[in-house]
Amino acid sequence: MHTAYLWASELADVSQLRITLDVIKRTQLISQINEILGHYINYDRRSAGSGLFARFPGAVKEIVLNHIDDIVRHYDSFQTNEKYRKSIGLRLWSGCLFSAKTIALETLDGPNTPETRTKLFLEQILLQIVIQFFVQVLNLHHYSKRTSSSVILSTAFHQIHQYDAIQTST
Repeated sequence: MHTAYLWASELADVSQLRITLDVIKRTQLISQINEILGHYINYDRRSAGSGLFARFPGAVKEIVLNHIDDIVRHYDSFQTNEKYRKSIGLRLWSGCLFSAKTIALETLDGPNTPETRTKLFLEQILLQIVIQFFVQVLNLHHYSKRTSSSVILSTAFHQIHQYDAIQTST
């Protein structure tokens, strides 16, 4: 799940991605990606592997990414960039898997207590705030006439303050 997200991040920055699918189509897309990824994970395990994406050989990684590209292209024909399609598919799948594991009562890692779930979600929220901040800084570099750095910093500090308020209330 984390490796899939890292692969997605290597392929495209989230600010470059657009998806035009409704919820039902997204669900179908994620289901098909899950089938493909599950197939490769199970095959790797049956072949005495770990089933972890991080340990897949480069050739297998490319095959998996090409399958994801085919699936996303089928559902979102408006997205013409291959790297963006792969990134969209990986991000949607890994996000759903992260959410499912977080709300599950138990995973292969053991029981999921309410405290564990809260901690995982809050860490993910903070991570997204930091990522948004750096994306805004990078955008500032390209569009410096539109937004001042003080506006970006103010927005980031506001988001971090909101995170602190959530964390304090739990």
